[in-house]
Amino acid sequence: MGMTEKHLLSLVISMFISMVLVIAEIQSFASSKMPKNVLSLTHVRITNGVQNGANITVHCKSKDDDLGVHILAFFDTYEWVFHPNIWQTTRYHCQFQWHDQVTVCTIYDSNIVTG
Repeated sequence: MGMTEKHLLSLVISMFISMVLVIAEIQSFASSKMPKNVLSLTHVRITNGVQNGANITVHCKSKDDDLGVHILAFFDTYEWVFHPNIWQTTRYHCQFQWHDQVTVCTIYDSNIVTG
């Protein structure tokens, strides 16, 4: 499989996950009296929305924190809360696996969140 085909396959899988398989809700609650990201709290929730009811295996981590492996049945959720660092370099990536499909997505990137 050529590099272009791999890129296209990865893009299709990522789009499929974002549309059908996983609903990721990210909410950021920051104090209005503090500068951005100082004492802010970010809540991440991942819900298994696989239409055929398959379990998904989720493994999320950042550069500093490995949140472990979690198996989500249909409509189960996995969530965590964290404080982004003041340097705005906080990033979380999650690997999603179901049946013979595996993909990795950036779930949170403090450089993208404008909150």
